[in-house]
Amino acid sequence: MSSLKELLSEKLSSDPYSCHPGSRAALALKVTWPGEAKDCVLPYIHLLYIKRRDQEILLRFTVAEVRITADSDDLCSKLIEAFTELKIQQITHCEQLTITIAFATMKQELEEF
Repeated sequence: MSSLKELLSEKLSSDPYSCHPGSRAALALKVTWPGEAKDCVLPYIHLLYIKRRDQEILLRFTVAEVRITADSDDLCSKLIEAFTELKIQQITHCEQLTITIAFATMKQELEEF
């Protein structure tokens, strides 16, 4: 019988992100780090722009900047398409996706999280 940690690891390796199931866009992006008490929810209403460079995606919100590095060009393309439609409701830092978030202070200087 598999342990909970193994089951979660298998789930993450097969599905590093989850999309909004309906025809409407997701309301917010939730970023999670497994095994840590670090979750971040960023409402899409505050999304300013999306940029892609090679296998890195930059999501700029009014209060934060999210950098996502995918392990394959195919995964990066799928993510860009889903982000463009605001479909991704949760994304998880794992082997396939490296996620960094920097939050803006009142002076709009970015601090790494």
